[in-house]
Amino acid sequence: MGILSLLELPEDCIAKIVSMTSAADACRSCTISKGFKSVADSDTVWENFLPSDYKEIIASTSNATIAYNTRKELYFCLCHPLVLEEGERSFNLVKKNGKKCYMLGARNLHIFWGNDHRCWVRLVPLPNTRFGEVAELRQVCWVKIVGRLETRLLSPATNYAAYLVFTPIREYTSRFGSIAGKVSATIINSNLANQSGSNNATTAFLVQNNDPQTQDGQLPREREDGWKEIKMGEFYVTADCGGIVEMRLDEVEDPSWKTALLVYGIEIRPI
Repeated sequence: MGILSLLELPEDCIAKIVSMTSAADACRSCTISKGFKSVADSDTVWENFLPSDYKEIIASTSNATIAYNTRKELYFCLCHPLVLEEGERSFNLVKKNGKKCYMLGARNLHIFWGNDHRCWVRLVPLPNTRFGEVAELRQVCWVKIVGRLETRLLSPATNYAAYLVFTPIREYTSRFGSIAGKVSATIINSNLANQSGSNNATTAFLVQNNDPQTQDGQLPREREDGWKEIKMGEFYVTADCGGIVEMRLDEVEDPSWKTALLVYGIEIRPI
């Protein structure tokens, strides 16, 4: 009895095999043959790579209508950030594995004293940004920023990290001291009444002073888009987790005035 070649299998069997891999593997498999490419590009295969709630995601987008003819085209459309719910947050897929990413915009963050224009300007128009607006820190003694997201929106069985995305306003940094605070990301599971994630907050410096000797904590990382980010913490989303991930920046120990900061949002992405 001879060995059956993979290409001799029925198309539905090949489609099932490819569907068990990843988007990256499906694209690579297209080079095997024209017949294999036809199956690997099919809607049957790419439907499995799309998130189960993709129709709800598309329905809540604030972008222009998404144009696609096939499920594969839709997948790659979703790999680019889509602004949802009138700028509350954005969504995109990681191209290689289809994991879900979210970013909470400035209007979706709880900023203490955020409605007092002497302290913050919550929605400063800023063209060429994802949401078209950011929050500007004018002058406060304490900086407290909180973001929350339901974990059911994220990919199950996945390790995530949360990042505060911001940039200093450089012309003002010399007039004030550092902005350093405790950052954390914790899953609050309402069903099990427990918590998981980065329960121990760590120190992060958003705006640095001129004395690096005093800076005992993590420093900002430059992003490809020109903004800076600080990791707030890591957490794991289980297959059945129905809780909320809460991400916090708390700077309440230093009573000196703080200023010179634009806050873009909080990004949650797989690690």
